[in-house]
Amino acid sequence: MREKTALLLFPTAGRMDHTIPAIRYIQKLAKERGAKKLVVEFLPLNKIASQNLPKFIQSIEEIHTKELRDEKSLSEYSNFLLFKSRNGFISSADWGRILEEVIEDIKSTSIFLGCTVALGSDVPEDIALNTSLTSLSHSDLTMIKVPTGYDIQTPPELFNPEARLSDQIKRHELLGSLSIREPLIFVAKNPVVREVLMIIRKLYDREKSTDGFKSQVILKEINSHRSEVGSKVAMSSTNLANNLKYLRGYKLIKSEKAKHNVTSTGMILSGILSD
Repeated sequence: MREKTALLLFPTAGRMDHTIPAIRYIQKLAKERGAKKLVVEFLPLNKIASQNLPKFIQSIEEIHTKELRDEKSLSEYSNFLLFKSRNGFISSADWGRILEEVIEDIKSTSIFLGCTVALGSDVPEDIALNTSLTSLSHSDLTMIKVPTGYDIQTPPELFNPEARLSDQIKRHELLGSLSIREPLIFVAKNPVVREVLMIIRKLYDREKSTDGFKSQVILKEINSHRSEVGSKVAMSSTNLANNLKYLRGYKLIKSEKAKHNVTSTGMILSGILSD
């Protein structure tokens, strides 16, 4: 019988202080979603991490068992967590491919409730980037960052040093999240909308203006580019205004004082869609 199963992945390198808080956090969410099992898999990114993992996992299992005893729930949840690790180590450049394989493997044998990648302080940036890219094909993929201490620079209204680290976990928005997936699909399917977005991004990269660009400037740049590539069809100001409205609706641009500029989401999408 296929069980409802959630997956928690740890790209493993350097300090792993975030392991226990991340397990507590995801375990709680998985139980709330009706999961019968949480697979916790460690994927070592270097040789030393691979060699130390068996001893580390044994230590984590002992801590987990002690917590269950303290909570008097050992009999109920003793088989809820399944710890796994990979033999040898993987290159961070292969992370996207390995992530796909692990997710598909769990999906093939269970009722899949989603995968979470937990990041600590010593994980290469390309792990986060490749996780985000993989989320485009897996909407049930999330990524969290676990603080390894208390940041005194946290805004006062959010600073709570008494809270457990598992209560201070930050969820990262990935490319596969609805707020990015929907505008990405819309822009990819509408070449004229894409054209306008890419021209505004081109102007931003060239001028480095945070104030934005007037419609006349954007229209002139679009028609100049069309002429360069041999197009005889010029864009009208009305057509531009309609496409700017679409981009504002998906929060890919912001418009202030009759000037338009890319938002942070617009920067991400224009980077993905660039030739």
